[in-house]
Formats: sequence, structure tokens, C-alpha cells
Amino acid sequence: MMMLFVFGFSNDCSDVHAQRPRGLAFATQARDGAVDQTALKILHLLLQGAELAGADLGHIDLTNLNLSGADFHGAKMNDANLTNSVLVMADLSGADLSGAVMRQADLGGINLSGANLAEVDLLEANLGAVEIKDKNGAPTGRRWPANLMNADLNGANLCKADLRGANLKGANFEGADLTGADVRDTLLDTADSAATAAE
Repeated sequence: MMMLFVFGFSNDCSDVHAQRPRGLAFATQARDGAVDQTALKILHLLLQGAELAGADLGHIDLTNLNLSGADFHGAKMNDANLTNSVLVMADLSGADLSGAVMRQADLGGINLSGANLAEVDLLEANLGAVEIKDKNGAPTGRRWPANLMNADLNGANLCKADLRGANLKGANFEGADLTGADVRDTLLDTADSAATAAE
């Protein structure tokens, strides 16, 4: 069993938001080239709750990984691929995610305050609130909202994204595509900033 770093690129031209290179990738491969499931599980465990604040992770491929609770605040993650990844309650405040692909990612309760999300692809991503549970796993009736305060979403693709209950105060949505996005119960500076864009 070995864990490698490999380069992999893709040119999916299905739409304008998909025309981005896929850069550095975590590869968990056995010697015969097959995916080593044990190594992949180890990688998941290492990244859940990991402290990677300020790390340089530009162009990295972290697709389909569970990164819940991980600390990436201030990290450089430009052009990273986080498609289908789970970042519930993760801290990416102040991170540079410009150009990243986060399609269908579960970002419930995430902290993206002050993050650079320019040109990020968040198609069908979940940025809604998560239900808070007690120490026994029972629901408390309270919810933890995603925090996008002062985030820069200039030119971001938020088509069909779930933003219910998110804190969007001070966020920049200039040029963002919110077609079909769910912005119910969001916290906004003005009544027309994201709601109007989503209509």
C-alpha cells in the first residue's frame, strides 16, 4: 500500500463553470493501480477535524472526502477540487478558495466569513444550517447557520445552491449566478442583495 501525490487534469467542457484544470490530487493506490480503500479510509480519518490553518493547498484534489470540522482558516485553496466533499462545520474563514470547484459539496454550518470565493463553482452545494444535537446525538431544536459574512462571491456559480438560514451579511455577490438558489431565511444587510439575484 502506498499513498502518492499525482497530477491529474480534466477538461470537462459541459459548461463554462467546468472548464478548470484539476491539479494536484491525493491518490491512494495499491501497486496494481487500483484504489486502496484502506488507505482512502486512513486519509478520511486524518482529514476529519484536521488543523490545516494557513496551509498552501492550491490546486489540490479533495473530491468525495469527509472534511467535517476541519480547520482550514486562512488556507490557500485556490482552484482546489472539493466536488461532493463534506465540510460540515468546517472553518474556512479567510481562506482563498478562488476558482475552486465545490459542486454538490455539503457545506452545512461552514464558516466562510471573509473568504475569497471569487469564481467558485458551488452548483447544487448545500450551505444551509445544520441541526445541533446534544452529547447523546438527540436533536436540540436549534440550528447552526453557515457563515458567509463579508465573503467575496464575485462571479461565483451558486445555481441551485441551498443557502437557507445562512449569514450573508456584507457578502459580495456581484456577478454571481444564483439561478434557482434557495435563499429563504438568510441574514442580509439589505432585503434585495441576494434575494433579488436569485429571482
